[in-house]
Amino acid sequence: MPRWKRRPTPDAWSILHGHRREVVALALLGLAALLVPFRFPTVLIFPVPAIVWAVGAVVTLSCQGWNMPDRLAGLGAPALAWIFGGGILALTGPERTSVEGLLARFNEVAGIAFIIGTAAGLTWLLYRLFDPPVSTHARR
Repeated sequence: MPRWKRRPTPDAWSILHGHRREVVALALLGLAALLVPFRFPTVLIFPVPAIVWAVGAVVTLSCQGWNMPDRLAGLGAPALAWIFGGGILALTGPERTSVEGLLARFNEVAGIAFIIGTAAGLTWLLYRLFDPPVSTHARR
């Protein structure tokens, strides 16, 4: 097929420029992960990274660039990594003899697990933004 007859493939800039809400959601989720190592004062009972992640989650759920299973996978990866990764790593630590030691160990390692889960979730959302699934519904 001649080059002039081919449909142009969109580049990364045009995809990101056409999905501004998705870019804001990705930026908020990434910012939440980057804020984890810093110790900010809590707002009421919530840490600042959790508030930023919650705002990013609301924006992510309102995006139309991803289908719902992809949105839930992107949001579920950091949450599951925080809960299960932090819990498993805390239980394997040497301070598992007391509840205080277990909670201290959980707070040490859960942030790292959240950052890793966020990286996995952002990677999945970016992949699905650049390569969306093919619709199985025929348009009429």
